[in-house]
Amino acid sequence: MPFPPSIVFEFVCLLAGVWWLLRARTGWWQLFCVFILYTLLTEITGFWMGKNKMANHDLYNIYLYIKFIFTIFVFTKLIPAYTTYWKWTGLVIFHALFAIELTNYKFSAYAFYTNVFCGTWIIIWCCIYFFSLMKQKEYVVIKGLAPFWIFTGLLFFYLCTTTASIFFKQLTFINRNYGIFLRFIIFNAASLILYAAWTYAFLCKFRKTISSSA
Repeated sequence: MPFPPSIVFEFVCLLAGVWWLLRARTGWWQLFCVFILYTLLTEITGFWMGKNKMANHDLYNIYLYIKFIFTIFVFTKLIPAYTTYWKWTGLVIFHALFAIELTNYKFSAYAFYTNVFCGTWIIIWCCIYFFSLMKQKEYVVIKGLAPFWIFTGLLFFYLCTTTASIFFKQLTFINRNYGIFLRFIIFNAASLILYAAWTYAFLCKFRKTISSSA
């Protein structure tokens, strides 16, 4: 298994978060640093376990759950007007799928369908955000709007990775027969877009917080 560049992207984004979000005391936004650190540690541990031919599905199942809960938290903060229905619907479906998959697999495999649902659900949330943004009557400068870049990164990331997950068998076939790590390339390219967008979002949030307190 090649070394995943996504680990580097996560580390750079974490440094940006610590430098901008923690310095400016940006409130709940600082939790992004905690989540990215957890993501980074999960990826490093998962890579090490994979290299040593150890099963890492439990590690990523736990990460999937925490990622989903954190995403719900972020969405309820950034678009509170649209969260009640979608939050509880998502929570019910996610927990039902998660419980069914883990029970059927007897906790011996990754919750694949729950992961696909999670990605699809996040894509829908991103579309809701952009729809709510277009409905706003007041003028906003998107270039400096931190939530816009958070959702943009999420949308591109989950469009790419969820599609790759759906076509997992086909991508595995290409890897085995042609030696092309297409799924690996897709995931890391998507990670680059996600963490580049988030890094810029942290800068935007830093600038806004500093200017508001000046």
